[in-house]
Amino acid sequence: MSGQVSDTIGLQDFRMESGSFVEDHNHELTPSIYSHVIPAYRTLSESDRAQVDSLHSSSIRTCHIMGFIMVQKGGYSIVGFLKEDLYNYINRQKHYKLRGEDARAAISYLRGKEDNDAMFYSKYTTTKDVSNKHLKSVVTDGDGAIREAIKQVFPSASHRLCAWNLHKNAKDNVKNKSFLTGFAKAMYSDFTIEEFEEYWNNLVVEHNLVGILE
Repeated sequence: MSGQVSDTIGLQDFRMESGSFVEDHNHELTPSIYSHVIPAYRTLSESDRAQVDSLHSSSIRTCHIMGFIMVQKGGYSIVGFLKEDLYNYINRQKHYKLRGEDARAAISYLRGKEDNDAMFYSKYTTTKDVSNKHLKSVVTDGDGAIREAIKQVFPSASHRLCAWNLHKNAKDNVKNKSFLTGFAKAMYSDFTIEEFEEYWNNLVVEHNLVGILE
């Protein structure tokens, strides 16, 4: 701390009163060459932000932007901020620009997949769209809280794990590479119900899993 303070504490009202103050510092002051690392002095000025925005919009990497500004100002200690401050600023700008755009980007992607991939099926709705309708099936990653919410909000809907999570669970718990290859084919192939049943039964028999996976 800077200086020394002698205190008296009133136990009845829990107030702290300063009895005396010694202005002399009880520690060495930070050398001026290190002042740029003190949080209170680290900031990107308005001109710094304008320059960073311009360079970043030109696809200049963040580390190179930092190097450019450092050379421009004549040294790291004169820049006025650290590399992590620059990264944080650019990340905040990205998040600000993407605010509200993630849902639109997802819908655009799904529309493109639906138009270009005959095997891809996607539908999206808004709360207003489903207010008078009943969902038949909901596919999630198996999160417990979501599972309970589905039971309450869509009690008649079937809850299923998505293929990616089923495959991931298999890879995390099964070490048989041959079976995993066959399992992946079962998850991602465009089978009819009959074709899937036949393929799955053959896979189970091939790996001596009859009765185990039932």
